[in-house]
This record gives sequence, structure tokens and C-alpha cells, in this order.
Amino acid sequence: EYLLERGFDLGALNKVKCKVTFNDSYPIIFPLNDMGVFKGYVCRTMDPEIQKKRKYLYNKGFSRRNTLVGKYDCKTVMVVEGFMDYLKAKQYGVKYVCALLGWKATPEQIEKLKAQGVETIISALDNDECGIKGTKYLENYFEVIRFQYPKSIKDIGEMNKKQFKKAKQKTIKFRRKKNEFVK
Repeated sequence: EYLLERGFDLGALNKVKCKVTFNDSYPIIFPLNDMGVFKGYVCRTMDPEIQKKRKYLYNKGFSRRNTLVGKYDCKTVMVVEGFMDYLKAKQYGVKYVCALLGWKATPEQIEKLKAQGVETIISALDNDECGIKGTKYLENYFEVIRFQYPKSIKDIGEMNKKQFKKAKQKTIKFRRKKNEFVK
């Protein structure tokens, strides 16, 4: 119910094999796949008190450092921070999207992106100070286009389909203007 209230649809949840756990604190579990290869699990809390300390719980032995959740074997890829942002982007039709599972890419994650031929990143990192810092960091390695969030929206996970579509169109226009300026 919690995920449906947040705008996730059953089809998207089933596609990523979302399951319910017996853990009362972290009742939702998702497998983490990097280019189709299973890397671990992440559990999500819905309890506001627990969220203050830790929203996500990863399995023992999981390493965020060398994992990018999603598909990124394309010249242009959307990069998001969290798994829920990744899931919402997938639900809204973004084929090449990956989650850093944090605001700043690690050297290992950057190497993985480069090894797949990524040249341009649509940075949909959170619309906050950390997301802006993470975007600037990515600019050291790739051409980066900032996703054009509405001012009141923190991340893709908060967006409905109409808001996402509008922001995506603004991002495409912004990219065209940027490319015209560079030429």
C-alpha cells in the first residue's frame, strides 16, 4: 500500500521483483541488479522514526562502491541517487537509468560507466545541495546535463508522471540549447 500511495504501479513493482519481508522495521525488499547481474538486496522502511536513522538496509557483504543498479550500456544514461528514484524512472519509461545508491559516484562506478561507453549523463541526482555537488563531480568525467526538476520536487521518486514528462521535456530543450551554445 505504501508504494502504491507513493505513485508506484504494480507492474513496475512486479517487474523488479519487489517482495514483502517478515522484518517489521524493513518490510519491503528489492533485489539489486547491475546490468542484469544480481549484487544483493535492499530493504526499505516505511516508519518515519526509523527513516530518521536509516531508510535502506542492505544485506551483509553488499558493496555500494562497485555497484550501479540498473542498465547503462548506452552513450547517454540517466543517473539517480536511490533505488526508489531508479524504480520511478523505469516506471516512467527510462530504459537506460542507474542508481548510485548515494549522492556521489565512486571511482569504481565511474569506471563501470566508462567501460560501457557512457559519454553523456542526465544527472537526476536529488534536487538539493548534495545532488548539485554530485552532479558537479560527474562533470569531471562526462558531459553532464542536469535534469530540470520543478523547484518544489526533491527527486524523481516524488514525481507523478505528468511532472516527470514536463521536466524531461525541459531537460531535452535545455540539452539542445547547451549543445547549440557549444558549437
